[in-house]
Amino acid sequence: AYVRWYMLAYVAGSTCMVLSTQSMLYAIGLGAGSIPMAAALNWVIKDGLGQLGGVLFASCINSRFDADPKRWRMVAAVALDSACILEAMTPLAPMLFLPMASIANMGKNVSWLAASATRANILL
Repeated sequence: AYVRWYMLAYVAGSTCMVLSTQSMLYAIGLGAGSIPMAAALNWVIKDGLGQLGGVLFASCINSRFDADPKRWRMVAAVALDSACILEAMTPLAPMLFLPMASIANMGKNVSWLAASATRANILL
């Protein structure tokens, strides 16, 4: 039963990622005849700020991952879901693309860091 639920969650998560990326591309103006260089620059800045946020998170929390892995797994799941929702909302405020997408990317990096740092078996 666990594998079926895990697979369903994985498929839903992948679908969410595709839809949120499509929303961000629309918000940045690709498909509306905008200048590709400006869109590419915004995308690179978004990724750079997201990586910086992930590094800052890891440097602040690094010693606490092992103390409570279940909590950090939950933080990872909530951060990823919140990031996907924020990315999907970027078309609603295209003028705020860079801050919204950067914060969402930070959330994804926090999620991946927290999830990968707690890969040990969790016994319920």
